[in-house]
Amino acid sequence: MNTQIDASNFLRSLRDRFAPTLYIAGTSLLLIGTIVTAKSDFSALLWTTVSGLGMVALTIGFLLRFQTVFLVLWGSWIGKLATLAYSALAAVVAIIPAKHIVGDALQLQPTDFPITLGLWTLC
Repeated sequence: MNTQIDASNFLRSLRDRFAPTLYIAGTSLLLIGTIVTAKSDFSALLWTTVSGLGMVALTIGFLLRFQTVFLVLWGSWIGKLATLAYSALAAVVAIIPAKHIVGDALQLQPTDFPITLGLWTLC
């Protein structure tokens, strides 16, 4: 039993040390990507790659930090309701880039393809 508690404490301390490192790395990558591409003639691929890595680092740090809070909230009906509301809001916001993806890919009006738009929104 003590080994299980020790392992849990070790993982918790590792998570608490690793999350701020990911925050710093993600913020640094976003700043570096923005400053370097604004000052020079780098391609959009470089900016997208560096910024994408920064966003991934920030996201992983956030998930590591708030994993236990999310699990506690998910156990209550208020947490489930909040998650449902957030998911609905995210789906509404995600439809904007989905319209552009469908319109660019098909070279047609995206409003003519509501099912395709719905599938891209879920992706």
